[in-house]
Amino acid sequence: ARGLGRELVIPRDFYARIAARHGKAPVKVRAGGKVPSGVVSKLKGLEATKLLFHEDPYMRVFKGRVLKVIGPYFVLDQTAFYPEGGGQEADTGYIALDSGELFKVVDVQKVGALVIHRADRELPSSIEGSYVRGEIDWERRYVLMRHHTATHIVLGVSRLVLGDHVWQAGAEKTSERARLDITHYKPLTDGEVRRIEDLANKVILEGRRVNTFYMPRYEAEKRYGFTLYQGGVPMEPTIRVVEIEGLDAEACFGTHLRNTMEVGAIKIVGVDRIADGVVRLEYVAGTKVSEYARRLEDRVRYASKILGGDVVKRASSMIRELKDMRNLINNYRRMYVSLYAKHVKEGLESFKGVRLGFFTPEVVDHDALKDVLIKLTRDVPDSVVVLILPREGGTFVEVSLGVRARNLVSASDLVKKALVRIGGRGGGKVDHATGFIPRGLSKEVRSAIIESFKEVLDHLLS
Repeated sequence: ARGLGRELVIPRDFYARIAARHGKAPVKVRAGGKVPSGVVSKLKGLEATKLLFHEDPYMRVFKGRVLKVIGPYFVLDQTAFYPEGGGQEADTGYIALDSGELFKVVDVQKVGALVIHRADRELPSSIEGSYVRGEIDWERRYVLMRHHTATHIVLGVSRLVLGDHVWQAGAEKTSERARLDITHYKPLTDGEVRRIEDLANKVILEGRRVNTFYMPRYEAEKRYGFTLYQGGVPMEPTIRVVEIEGLDAEACFGTHLRNTMEVGAIKIVGVDRIADGVVRLEYVAGTKVSEYARRLEDRVRYASKILGGDVVKRASSMIRELKDMRNLINNYRRMYVSLYAKHVKEGLESFKGVRLGFFTPEVVDHDALKDVLIKLTRDVPDSVVVLILPREGGTFVEVSLGVRARNLVSASDLVKKALVRIGGRGGGKVDHATGFIPRGLSKEVRSAIIESFKEVLDHLLS
């Protein structure tokens, strides 16, 4: 720019602007969401909730003063319950009143500077101003912390394996598994998936520190660049940074472990290309890895029990048997097509310059019948073949015309006019058409179809 005699002024939020426009990374907007607007409107003027889960993500029990109660919703002056956000599920647990009565905490949401809890039932308004004892479901929270830290690891190593173009397009961390959607221009190969998984577990075993700290937004951008905003662009002037040493640094609201070794292990359990240029990785971490392995073992044992022996050998044998059976069926189908086409051909009768026939086969094999119609209309150019078949909820009719017959009449016109007379409907092309009558196939219905088709065909050929 200087060489051209111009001066460029780079805005202080340059990286944030790039991140906001990059890929599909969403801008974080923390609104009421699942909290009714009527509840939110009654919380104005309350002091901001102190976020104990940020001060100490390992805190399990705490005390908080009740600022407001609205039915099952309540706000405390401070809380260790993590609200849903950043793709991480909300904490659950319970609160205990001074009376000893327990209330389950079933949902937690953040609206502005307030953390709003929802109990499993209405709370007495008389507890406003008093203290309650809160305890989070630690086992569930620890799984969420593992999955959230695992997500940062998987994203970091994905960039190492696939390239710097990789960007987070979405993420979710639940108590069962986690997913990460990344931008990548083609489906992942098995080798790439294995390298991501192996490198992720290597990072875990290295025991890298996971540092969490606050920084002025522009200082953080200067140090880490726009990849800081993988999960979106926060609007606050001071941002919370989660850094896995030497691998990844992101602006993040979630709860994290102190060391990668606590993740235990990561197993990628699913890979899917969910959109053009977006690949979804699903994975489990910690104890969920052994649970996943146990479920796989149970399935293998069940399959072995059903197959009767070594699963791989029996499956290979069954595939060979299936292939042989498919070849045998195809041979029988060709024989059936030849024999049934001959049967239909012999049953065609002369009618107004065409060869007309109505048939209801005992064996309804749609692929075979399609081949029968193709063979007949090719071998008998002036044929008008009408198949009448039972179908759920009524009777199905299919009509095909030979090359010469379709020059005399349209299959579509024939089906439409013939079926509308007896309460049905249909349509199609000049050489082939189908229709349906909402009455079950019976002798009476079959006779009505034949009579209607003959009358309409007589009229069309006259």
